[in-house]
Amino acid sequence: MLTARATQDNIGAWFYFFAFNVLVSWYLAVLLDLLPLAIVALVRAVWGSVTEKMKVHVETYGVVKGWIKPIFYAASIWGSWAVLFQQIYNLHSTTDGVPSRAPYTRRVRPSLLLMLRL
Repeated sequence: MLTARATQDNIGAWFYFFAFNVLVSWYLAVLLDLLPLAIVALVRAVWGSVTEKMKVHVETYGVVKGWIKPIFYAASIWGSWAVLFQQIYNLHSTTDGVPSRAPYTRRVRPSLLLMLRL
């Protein structure tokens, strides 16, 4: 049974988890979309023109970007889970024999890992 403090920590951890991941997903989307534009602008500023080879690389990145973004999103979700639930709020214990403050996290962690691997 969760105490009042553990319940408050649970609610706080989940709100921070969702808010952080929404914010990071926005930043990742913008950064990953602006990356080729920034590189092309830098090349254009330094050399004056962009080669065809560079244009091919930018187009290839545009195609691959759809496969790269989910990897970054999954990494941010996994990292925020580890930091919030294991370090800041201490709701989940990865040490064998030490019970977690929130027992349901023993089921959430493998589920989260499974979703991130799909």
